[in-house]
Amino acid sequence: MPLMNTPRTTKTGVIFDLDGTLADTLDDLADALNHALTELGYSARDAVSIRALIGDGMPALVGRAANTVNEDEIEKITVCFRNAYAARMLAKTQLYPGIPALLDALCEAGVGMSVLSNKSHEFTVPMGEALLSRWPIRRTQGVEVQELKKPNPTVALELAAGLEVSPADMFFVGDSEVDVETGRRAGMKTIAVTWGFRSEADLIRSRPDHLVSEPAQVAAIVLA
Repeated sequence: MPLMNTPRTTKTGVIFDLDGTLADTLDDLADALNHALTELGYSARDAVSIRALIGDGMPALVGRAANTVNEDEIEKITVCFRNAYAARMLAKTQLYPGIPALLDALCEAGVGMSVLSNKSHEFTVPMGEALLSRWPIRRTQGVEVQELKKPNPTVALELAAGLEVSPADMFFVGDSEVDVETGRRAGMKTIAVTWGFRSEADLIRSRPDHLVSEPAQVAAIVLA
């Protein structure tokens, strides 16, 4: 359905997660991770299982995929994973269908937008530049300090301040329980999307304020 521009009576802002919310990054992540796993003697994982492991950053993903808690092993695999991903992170990655229209609608309505990912900042910024440069995204932020990654709300609150929007007038949009928890801790309204990396059942259990199955619904909620 068409996305309608709605006049704003209160300043509103949106923080988007990146992987699984704006961009379908699964194939490139899976290819790079499996390269690292097999290079270091571990078994490759299918994309479906990798999808369920994404959300807390590369080291956590590596530990789950390799089924190890050995920090030295996780570090070795992660270094190989980073190198492989740097070389191919935009080979197959693209915005999900409907995302350009959603961002157009929010932009036209004057809604401030930022991006907050648990992907390393070194990958988040160039991905944002490659995929999102046509929209006025105020800030695209990945993980620079592990202690501040989602669901820690510190950076989300910084992004809201940068948009000059109070947390109560912000929407946090993501595809995982971590995103819902981040928005909740920040005092923001939460929208969970079902087209990403988590099951609908998992998202329902996280109790978001809104659960949506297509990008147009995000626009309808934010612009209501």
